[in-house]
Amino acid sequence: MRGLGRHAPAVSMPSRVKRGVSRVRQSAAGSAGIRDSARRTPRSSRGAPSPTPDRSPILSAMRADTEQWWEQARADLVSARGLLAIGQFYAVSLFAQQAAEKAIKALLIEQRGGTLPRRSHDLEFLASEAGVLAPLQADLTTLAPVFEMARYPDHSGLAPANRIGHGDAQNHLDAAERIVAWIGGRL
Repeated sequence: MRGLGRHAPAVSMPSRVKRGVSRVRQSAAGSAGIRDSARRTPRSSRGAPSPTPDRSPILSAMRADTEQWWEQARADLVSARGLLAIGQFYAVSLFAQQAAEKAIKALLIEQRGGTLPRRSHDLEFLASEAGVLAPLQADLTTLAPVFEMARYPDHSGLAPANRIGHGDAQNHLDAAERIVAWIGGRL
């Protein structure tokens, strides 16, 4: 259902999920430079995001259109970490891939003066377009198959939830964190 937002019906979470989410909230702000505002910006009475007084040096030098992509890349890493804590390994991999993709797109948008990159989930193509393929090659190779692997059953019919284990998910998350950190140093 689209458009429900905060008015969606409440869904009960198992207690292990609640514990995992609680642990992530406690540790997320300090990990890899993620600010609390990367998760959710407080809303004003009119529904618009409130200004964030603690802008990081990276964000203050960044184009506004780039900032949206960068913030979402960092938020996707927070989500991946939380999902790892509760054992949703296929989702960790998907969020890790998405974090890397959005970070690369943020770099492309910044390089191109606000022009959006071509719609693609191909990390190696996007990195090549940004001129950063070589330094990120190993991690891009790790994440390249993830977009499809984490979303669709494979040729044998095995669902992603049953195919991606803890080791793969951790490798994908580690690769994405290195990519995001490397790009953050260049924005």
